[in-house]
Amino acid sequence: MYVFLPRSVLRPPPRPPRVVVNWMVDVSIPNTNPKRWNGLFATDLSTRGIRLKGLEPDEVRRLLNDDGNAQMKLRLPGMRPPLPQLYAELRWGLGAKPNFHTGWLFTEIDAPTLELIEHYIAEHPQDLIGNPA
Repeated sequence: MYVFLPRSVLRPPPRPPRVVVNWMVDVSIPNTNPKRWNGLFATDLSTRGIRLKGLEPDEVRRLLNDDGNAQMKLRLPGMRPPLPQLYAELRWGLGAKPNFHTGWLFTEIDAPTLELIEHYIAEHPQDLIGNPA
């Protein structure tokens, strides 16, 4: 017996819109007391993740906690402390220092921070990357 599914069922879900950004993100250095942070440049952002530039592969791995995630503080333009915090999983890395790029998938993000990102993307349509569909 064959089951035929409409093409819409077979397509992956649409990707959320991404925008080009050029600002810093603070990434926690685990097991430091007092807690220390390392600044990396964000190059693009979506509601699902962020791309960062800087450091070398071994230095990036030092930013991962025991769960394999990194704690981050987003420095959206115009924000004042306390900065929104989230956790992200390292998904990929490519390139050489100082242009080593990493892709991060958000694993823990609260609703207000997600709304801030959605608002930022909506306010910067000129910075959209490609077609998000």
